[in-house]
Amino acid sequence: MNYFKFLPIIFLMFLLSGCNGVTDAEVSINSNLKIVKTNPQTYSVNYLDGEFLIEPVIEEVNWDQFHLIAKRKIREDKFEYWIIQLENVQIYGPLSETEYLNMIKDLNIDLELKPVKKFF
Repeated sequence: MNYFKFLPIIFLMFLLSGCNGVTDAEVSINSNLKIVKTNPQTYSVNYLDGEFLIEPVIEEVNWDQFHLIAKRKIREDKFEYWIIQLENVQIYGPLSETEYLNMIKDLNIDLELKPVKKFF
């Protein structure tokens, strides 16, 4: 039997399967949430079952035991901001930068956004 006729099929299978699995990673935030990296530039905040809480592309994030803050890139020149109270998963967002800064002050949150890549 001529096995060489199967080589194009095998090559096509490898080509179509992609390489995202190589860079998949997760960082646990608490017992409900995690930050997920699905390729070198795509990060999201997800529930543990995988459902998005904040869809990609998260650019900056930080958290403590009480709050998670995040900055999400919508397009090249537009961002939205998120604040999540971790104890009861109270979600504030999407917010404009002004709304975000006012809410950080109102909620007395002492966190600064950091590039999400620092956590991986």
